[in-house]
Amino acid sequence: MKQNKNTPKVACFGEVLWDMLPGGKRIGGAPLNVAYHLNKLGTKAAIISRVGQDEHGNDIVRFINQSGIEDSVLQVDAIHSTSHVEVTINEKKEATYDIINNVAWDFIDWNEAVNKIAAEVEYIVFGSLVMRSKVSGNTLVRLLNIVPFKIFDVNLRTPFYSREIIQILLEKTDIVKMNEEELKIISQWFYHPSGIQESMESLLNMFSLKNIIVTSGAKGAHLQSKDHYLFVDGYKVTVVDTVGSGDAFLAGFISQFIRGAPLAASLEIANKMGTFIAQKPGGCPDYTLSEMEEFKINSFNQI
Repeated sequence: MKQNKNTPKVACFGEVLWDMLPGGKRIGGAPLNVAYHLNKLGTKAAIISRVGQDEHGNDIVRFINQSGIEDSVLQVDAIHSTSHVEVTINEKKEATYDIINNVAWDFIDWNEAVNKIAAEVEYIVFGSLVMRSKVSGNTLVRLLNIVPFKIFDVNLRTPFYSREIIQILLEKTDIVKMNEEELKIISQWFYHPSGIQESMESLLNMFSLKNIIVTSGAKGAHLQSKDHYLFVDGYKVTVVDTVGSGDAFLAGFISQFIRGAPLAASLEIANKMGTFIAQKPGGCPDYTLSEMEEFKINSFNQI
């Protein structure tokens, strides 16, 4: 594996899009959100995706360039349009999504640039939503057979998931992250569900996972490894919206994990990162590292 200081350590694969929020449009897509926050936290990441040859796509390309995200594997589609998603925020500041089919990121091809980065990166971050299309799904599976370490961010969006798809991805995964509701759904597919910790342990053993992480919103987050169960409490903050907070959480965890930090420390940073971003609008809000560090130092008000 050839690497230099400019080679990304992490590739994030999947959707890039515009979240059409009540307050206006904001750039998003879980893989792009993770790549954005990883770069903010000092871990060079690439985004493997596809945009349309249109104004929305041009704006995404410009944003990616300005954010320092590796864009050599960002494809441009002359036929299919750039994705946008209608986002509704409820009274609890939780988001629901109306996702349109047959958009550019449904057609992420295997090309020379993808082949090159597959041989260079150590980690790949991916979700389940991209498996809704044959073209992008086949490209992802091929990547998972090459990249050494796989991190699966479950994203169960009706009707774009099934037991078969989730099983295929779990069988290729090293670390998986999901929320409580997703854990409940997946548990019911594979075994008789019990409590959170027991369900996590069953899933870990069934698919020979290294770690499973379950987020519980404002309540905190859980981690199960072969030898340890960990839990961190959530923080009391004023939530603007939850768009991208789980992606920021995952980026916080990865940024520490790949540096060799203990699991407990990685989970704590992830928890703080997700909470920090929940106080800001959209999945890729502007912030400085000094803001994040100040929040980490002063975030004592746990639930």
